[in-house]
Amino acid sequence: MIFNRFKFIKRSGRNPRETIEPNGQSDSTNPPAPAVLKPRYCLGLALSCGAARGLAHIGVIQVLEENNIPIDLVAGSSMGAYIAAVWGFGLNGQEMAKLAGEINGRVPLWRLVDPVFPPRRGFMRGNAIIDQLRRTIGAARIEHLTRPIRIVATHFDNLERVVFKSGNLARAVHASCAIPGICVPVKIDGEWAGR
Repeated sequence: MIFNRFKFIKRSGRNPRETIEPNGQSDSTNPPAPAVLKPRYCLGLALSCGAARGLAHIGVIQVLEENNIPIDLVAGSSMGAYIAAVWGFGLNGQEMAKLAGEINGRVPLWRLVDPVFPPRRGFMRGNAIIDQLRRTIGAARIEHLTRPIRIVATHFDNLERVVFKSGNLARAVHASCAIPGICVPVKIDGEWAGR
């Protein structure tokens, strides 16, 4: 549909000004009307934290993909950052669900706990979880991913939001997953960051 002289005219594939001759042929003196393009909206997902409940994000991505709804950007914090990292690396919803099932089946929860002795700034390092992520994504960098993502964390010195748009992906996810008081914050470029 296009707006023409304060009326909506539905385009039928032929020029409304063109005449049809009695033999069924069109008068080709008028050029065909230009195609009207439908606007495409951008879709961004904001994935929150929540440990195992964060795995529900995989289901949301699967439903969007099954319905051919393109995702333009994913931003995440904590478990949402983990899911965003794997999605940005190139895995689709089904591959992520399979990966989550494999991790759940072969890695006992206690193996993901890596305590700090003596505890300073937190009780756990968080390295075991990030090592698990590195098995999937390797040494990927945020700016080189196949899909655009943003990882959100907190700057510990001034409590301001930090949005990672570039840099080492696993380090950014590690910083986003570092729960204050429980996990030791992550030092990135000389600054302490966490959730």
